[in-house]
Amino acid sequence: MKTRVVMLAALLCMLALCAQAEETAACTLTYAKQTVAWAPLTDGDPATVWSGKKGKTAQFTLEIPQGTWVGGLYLEADPQPASICVKTKNARGKWEETFSAELSCAQAWVELDEALTGQAQLILQYDAAVTPALAELRLYAPGEQPDQARQWKRPDEVDVLYVQADPQLPLERLRAWTAAGKTVAVAVMQAPESGTLLPWLDALWDAGVRAAPCFGNFRALQEKEAGDPEKVKKAWSEKKLTAWAVSRLRETRPLCLAQNASDTAAEQAVRDIWRAAVPLAAQSDYELEDAGLRGLWLTPSRTQQVELPALPDRAQAEEALRAAFAQEFDRAAHSNAQDIPYPQGRDSEGYLPGNEFLYEDEERGLWAYLSETLQVEIVRYEDTDPIRVWFEAEVRFKPEAETFGSVLYGAASFQGQQTYPETLAQSEQLVFAINGDYYPYRADRGYTVGNIIRQGQVLYSEAGKRNRAYPVLDSLVLRDDGSLEVYAFGETTAKEIAASQTAHDMFSFGPVLVRDGQLQVYTGSHCDADEPRMSIGMIAPGHYRIIMAEGRISGGPAGLDLNTLARLQYCRGVEQAFNLDGGNTAVILFMGRKLNRTGAIAGTGLGSPRNMHELVGVGHSRQVHMDMLDGKKK
Repeated sequence: MKTRVVMLAALLCMLALCAQAEETAACTLTYAKQTVAWAPLTDGDPATVWSGKKGKTAQFTLEIPQGTWVGGLYLEADPQPASICVKTKNARGKWEETFSAELSCAQAWVELDEALTGQAQLILQYDAAVTPALAELRLYAPGEQPDQARQWKRPDEVDVLYVQADPQLPLERLRAWTAAGKTVAVAVMQAPESGTLLPWLDALWDAGVRAAPCFGNFRALQEKEAGDPEKVKKAWSEKKLTAWAVSRLRETRPLCLAQNASDTAAEQAVRDIWRAAVPLAAQSDYELEDAGLRGLWLTPSRTQQVELPALPDRAQAEEALRAAFAQEFDRAAHSNAQDIPYPQGRDSEGYLPGNEFLYEDEERGLWAYLSETLQVEIVRYEDTDPIRVWFEAEVRFKPEAETFGSVLYGAASFQGQQTYPETLAQSEQLVFAINGDYYPYRADRGYTVGNIIRQGQVLYSEAGKRNRAYPVLDSLVLRDDGSLEVYAFGETTAKEIAASQTAHDMFSFGPVLVRDGQLQVYTGSHCDADEPRMSIGMIAPGHYRIIMAEGRISGGPAGLDLNTLARLQYCRGVEQAFNLDGGNTAVILFMGRKLNRTGAIAGTGLGSPRNMHELVGVGHSRQVHMDMLDGKKK
């Protein structure tokens, strides 16, 4: 491997290689109280290797002359460390960790958060007890970048994931793909043998691969196992191997899974495992913690041939994932919205200039409203296995004429007065409305409220750590241009959002279900429980998708868990989606009437929704029902 090291003369931190001269390093590197020579660590030769004592860590002390600074380091190690840690002395003279990073490759460029001078400890950490060995260790001044050192990238969102049982890679095949502009990642069940890892990486780099390879820790096969695919699966543990393959698919998000076409038992077993892993990688209930960490993915193409099929672009691949999720929900009984007898005279965007149209069919589960500034279409879905009932509302509005946001109880005789949701909706003549975050419940009990803006006014602005497990107090922001944004708690505050003067409402509940087109996956008891749910999603500014799920109904639907709700929003094409308060707070109202049933808190029969002082809605019409105001409660 040919490597050129560019050093500032003033640093003198190591033996510098150049065509004309050499300079003795001023830095001192010690291991187990013994000085480590710099020359073998900077000669660019993987055959000259420093080795230490067997263990799970290798700790070095680095003495850097005062006035000299180190901002980054490059190392080549075999075996590969799992992570690197840097410690410096604090004001009390005690060692404390000031930097740590996971290492995705045995050839690693590490840029430090803060430059080092004086004395520091470098600690390499391994997953198992090994004999540590370094072929290269070079130090760089702040701002310097190694010219030819390998800078492997994390293998995310690649075009091709090539998988194989052993590390004997088809380099010409990989080179042909990378030459054609394809990004490639490699996953093999076993890492190269000790002493061959660094040359193996060099060959992979020379083939144009830049994504760090993924190695399984599956043991070498015995002769009696190597000839039978089923024995291979048993030796490697089919369950463990499948979980590892699924994790790699979720991590790399490939557009194509390419596999070795060899007829060996090991390769046959690997093909079977990865074939099964493709659909599992798209299931949130498979290896849930891994799904929460890496997300879900459905690889659209597979091949064992030398030539790759025509690959979809990433947007098409994500549409395929959404479509796969949609199959789960579309099987539920529901009426076709195309059966709604919409009037003639709609404009090119679907609005109805100069008029209103209203359609209500509770028996068929279809509702619709049109005006020159608002479109609302609601469909009820009913599933039997499992028993689930939910409502999907598609809402389009013109932001210059309509505001989707908080609506306070205008007929209240005192501030904060609460009333039945239908009464509130009818008193404000709301076309469409849902519940919000019910923040007064937290405020009245002294809990952390979150970040609350109502109609442009900041009511609560909080940062830092939340003090309750649920709700997570993520934030939903509704802006004047019809856009919807989602934030994790601690990422922003109400004061920061209000400073833009473009947001009229900010709600605090959560969690975020979809962010920037990426599905979120969660673990925890509050996520797994089936409950009545309310969520709001945005397909585009002024184009929302509202999903409300019934629950807590004895003999009927229990509700949805959060991951199911997230998949449902995601498959409907939203770019952002947020979970609002559910349970007995959850209501969906159309023309002043509540469409959903509210389960009893005790789980028997039907109950009533909470009284509220506000709703979140859009549109006003004189055609809104007034039975609650007339004392004719249905």
